[in-house]
Amino acid sequence: MIHSTYEQPLPDSLSATAATPYRANGEPVKGGWHTYPEMAPAGLWTTPSDLARLAIEVQNEYAGKSKKILSQEMMHQMLTHQKDDWGLGFGLESPGNKLRFGHNGANEGFRCDLEAYTESGQGFAIMTNSDTGDQLASEFLRAVAKEYKWPDFQTAERPQVAIDPKIFDAYVGRYQLAPNFILTVTRDGDRFITQVTGQGQVEIFPEGEHDFFTKVVNAQITFVTDGQARATELILHQNGDHHAPRIP
Repeated sequence: MIHSTYEQPLPDSLSATAATPYRANGEPVKGGWHTYPEMAPAGLWTTPSDLARLAIEVQNEYAGKSKKILSQEMMHQMLTHQKDDWGLGFGLESPGNKLRFGHNGANEGFRCDLEAYTESGQGFAIMTNSDTGDQLASEFLRAVAKEYKWPDFQTAERPQVAIDPKIFDAYVGRYQLAPNFILTVTRDGDRFITQVTGQGQVEIFPEGEHDFFTKVVNAQITFVTDGQARATELILHQNGDHHAPRIP
């Protein structure tokens, strides 16, 4: 990975090749990219090609075809569930019993993702320089998944139905998915908008009075209401069901 570095701040010899980060409204991040003290989670400067090289080496070591960094035994331990859906450093999923490892990234003005399979040797690495770049990345990821018939990431066809926009007024509000991680729901005329802390806006579309879906990622939202049809919580269906109570 000769095009990657943890040098902080980025030296002048490399800054000319670094991408400019942008906000969701298209404006550059004020002051340019940030210099983060947290080196491990936020200090890596890299390229999609270097990320792909990393994934290929992980795949080869997992299969016993290489031992440049870790033994096959240690690589299997690295890609074994240690806590919830996490191995050692990578997130892990097993769609159709095919092990996939990956990790996404989000600094101010940047959104990136790496996904790869141990069995097929296939993978995907993308880096964007926008707070809403994850929406573009998802479009590419779904296209790749469809073309190569991957066991996940493909968006199912969902029927969109018409509902009275006033129904949605009872859903407008803030919902807490986790500490300091809020999903905000708003209405813009006949458009229904969601926004997660630190991310761009995502439009959602009704497939029923309580159920909605997005077109940019494979996710659905169900609103749970009380006796007055006012939402008390929402359930985000994305890699499992995540309950988010409504908060003031």
